Amino acid sequence: MGEIIYQLDSDGRVAYGTVINFKEQVCDESQMTSFLIFCPSLLLGDDAKMVLPDRIIHFSQLYPIYESEAEVIHRVGAEHFFCNMGIDFTDVKRAPAV
Repeated sequence: MGEIIYQLDSDGRVAYGTVINFKEQVCDESQMTSFLIFCPSLLLGDDAKMVLPDRIIHFSQLYPIYESEAEVIHRVGAEHFFCNMGIDFTDVKRAPAV
């Protein structure tokens, strides 16, 4: 994930809800071409962050999505898209959310 953020020519700061479009399939089995950056699925509460003397690092995770879902995220918000639409992010063969 660090390499992906670096490739964005970013200063290392990305927000939950950021969509990265690679413009090519994320794997051979799927037509998905993008990733959603959102909260990690295995870390909760204080475990999802690291407090350093000069900053707090919030961990995030990349979730594969279809390019068309970027508009859905823009329309309904990343939190609603992630938490309330019943999407199985582990299934790269799922139908796109609308």
